[in-house]
Amino acid sequence: MRFYLFFALLCCLCASPAMAEDDGSSPNPDQVFEMDEYVVTGTSTKDQIKNIPRNVNVITAEDIEKSTAQNLPELLGREAGIQLIDDTGVPGRSKVDIRGQGEHAATNVLVLVDGHRINSVDMSGANFTTIPLSQIERIEILRGPGGALYGNNAVGGVINVITKSGEGTPFGGSIGAEFGSYNTKKYQAAIHGSKDIFSMNAIGSYSDSDGYRENGGMEKKDAQFKFGLDPTDIFSMNFSVAVHEEEYGMPGGVNLDDIDDRDKRREKNPWNSDEAHGSIEQQRIQASSTINLEDYGSLDLDLGLLFRDNPYTWGYGTTYKIQEDTYNYALRWDKKIFLYGREHTVQLGLDGLYSDYNSWEEIQTYAKENGLFVATAWSLTDDLTLTIGSRYTHYNLDRKSFENKNWNHISYDSGLIYSLGSLGNVYGSVATGFRTPSVDDMNYAVEDIEPQTTINYEVGTHLKPWESIAFDVAVFRQESKHEIYTIQPDPTVWDWVTDNRDEPILRHGIEASIKYCPIRPFTLRFNYTWIHARFKDSNNVVPLVPEHSVNAGVDWRFIEQACISLDGKYVSSKYDGNDSDNDTYEKIDAYTVVDAKLTWECTQALRLYACVNNIFDELYATTAYGETYYVMPERNFYAGMEWKF
Repeated sequence: MRFYLFFALLCCLCASPAMAEDDGSSPNPDQVFEMDEYVVTGTSTKDQIKNIPRNVNVITAEDIEKSTAQNLPELLGREAGIQLIDDTGVPGRSKVDIRGQGEHAATNVLVLVDGHRINSVDMSGANFTTIPLSQIERIEILRGPGGALYGNNAVGGVINVITKSGEGTPFGGSIGAEFGSYNTKKYQAAIHGSKDIFSMNAIGSYSDSDGYRENGGMEKKDAQFKFGLDPTDIFSMNFSVAVHEEEYGMPGGVNLDDIDDRDKRREKNPWNSDEAHGSIEQQRIQASSTINLEDYGSLDLDLGLLFRDNPYTWGYGTTYKIQEDTYNYALRWDKKIFLYGREHTVQLGLDGLYSDYNSWEEIQTYAKENGLFVATAWSLTDDLTLTIGSRYTHYNLDRKSFENKNWNHISYDSGLIYSLGSLGNVYGSVATGFRTPSVDDMNYAVEDIEPQTTINYEVGTHLKPWESIAFDVAVFRQESKHEIYTIQPDPTVWDWVTDNRDEPILRHGIEASIKYCPIRPFTLRFNYTWIHARFKDSNNVVPLVPEHSVNAGVDWRFIEQACISLDGKYVSSKYDGNDSDNDTYEKIDAYTVVDAKLTWECTQALRLYACVNNIFDELYATTAYGETYYVMPERNFYAGMEWKF
């Protein structure tokens, strides 16, 4: 009911142009249409969305400024086809699920920062807390498998976070502060700019919050320095260093009987002591260079290092520690070729990683992945383009006192794009992805465990029928085989087994997004996702995957200096994470959450903002295992300022 009230409010705002100052000019199509945006995700080189046969979209820095999101998972969770799985009780540490991966979202979604993968080789996936919103220039989201271009983990989709560089901006800086509920405080400072051949961006931030729940707080510090050199038309390079430190609590879950009690739901789980907490120290170093070979194409080289130190204390005081050092590289050659009077594109590349991983089991593991790929785009006619790509990957796990494991895999993708000119395009594609067992999986793995595989069939369109409206629609069918899962055969015995499922999983879905600018002060956003995720033989629903989700929002710039943003999200009910049989536990209830934010640009230098999240004070949870719920915050507030110089 609350979502329908919210949606009615959006309609009223859209239907009341008299409330705004309309100068009679047409809406700015750049505000509402992304088809001509250039992205690197989906092709590994810069290309327009309209030339990619997949459902791709972009979140810009301007979108982030207007958003009510407090962290990166919250921001991503408002996009079509994306859900959050919070199994820690600490907001910001959520898993991001693309296209119904359920409890395996962390290992089935690949996350990149400036093109470098940050997924751990264990089951934790990517740590989104290491990427403050203030560092982000844009985010590119590719839905569906990306195994041919990116290799391991690119099953449900790929998220590429591009950080600020200072390129193309005059030298300047900013300072900011924010305060909110749960004794939350944030501070940040940045310096950026470019001159001649040099560009740079340096940013530091600090945040501290007690959190919504007892022992659910987090304190973190982040710093990033990034600079670029562009001395000639032939050579350019970029280098960045990012440092992250955090300390976080572990409140655990809440029993089903207590989730509607506003006092008990905020208490920590009685099985966790006050000492249950963890800390992370992480350093990320990245370097990239481009050499223009003129008639012979271009060459790109990327190098990356990621160091993670993660001690944590769980239960009644037992301490564990994870140490991980990961090195990655990528070398790509791109060339435009001319055949039969048409321009085509060929890309060849090789990439890989090496990870030295130590966990609490005191088992040292060396994970190695190397891949060779080719990606091509062929112009068949003026309006029709064919894309074909393939990758060969070799993966090795070398574990102390255990037998080494080696896997080889071939991935491929292909697509057709038919251009409708300025109206947009229609496309069809088939793509594959895979995931190898993680180092955590191997602790309990059967002898003959193997990588899981996925194939995705998709048709869709990016359309702009009028200057004021744009929409994207994608229909897909995804089949996963040999999915890796872990079970406890005897609930009374602390023993686990990791194996491949004999039963395939089918995921059918529709993703639809609309952006509409009826008059210049208003921008309306709406997306709907339907996912039918089931085990093929039993027809049981995959746990933690809702069938329906809706996001709707409006930005109303009622005067030139001020903007009100409203965002609402509805998620239908879903099965408990431990309920693959669909008859063991209570379902997780559907929920609706509405947020609002007011931004006021007092001067060109000073911006003030205030936000209320969960306006209707909904009691809800995104995740539960065995009727132990990880509840989300009630109504909360924050306000802040940014001064630019």
